[in-house]
Amino acid sequence: MKAIQAQSLSGPEGLVYTDVETPGAGPNVVVVDVKAAGSASPTT
Repeated sequence: MKAIQAQSLSGPEGLVYTDVETPGAGPNVVVVDVKAAGSASPTT
C-alpha cells in the first residue's frame, strides 16, 4: 500500500511517498478502505 508519511516537521519537504504494509484487522480493530482524504490548515 502507498502512503505519505511525515518524516520531519519541516513542511512539505518532510513528506515522503512510500510503500507500507497493509494493516490487518484483529480483535476490536476495524480496517476502513479510504478512497479520498483531505487536509487543511485552520484559517485564523
